[in-house]
Amino acid sequence: LQELQNADGPVPISALTADAAMIPLRSGVADRIVMRSVLIYIEAVEQVLRECARVLRPEGYVTICEPLNARRYNIVSLDGATPQLITALEGMRAAKQ
Repeated sequence: LQELQNADGPVPISALTADAAMIPLRSGVADRIVMRSVLIYIEAVEQVLRECARVLRPEGYVTICEPLNARRYNIVSLDGATPQLITALEGMRAAKQ
């Protein structure tokens, strides 16, 4: 982890497990972010998406796989999404373009 935090250039890694709300990487360095069954357990979804957008490089990809789960049924709909969530999603889409 220390090597990743201090690196000036790319450091090849196969996986990093971290707090999704505070990813211990510099901005714009991640090629890929993969989350599986994560957001259903997180209250601060907007913060997590902003953090993903922060560490993702402009040509990077985010893959989010979530079950349809009654625990967080509202996550599959953007109805009632806060401006911060919409901004985070738009930032991720803009980075992809």
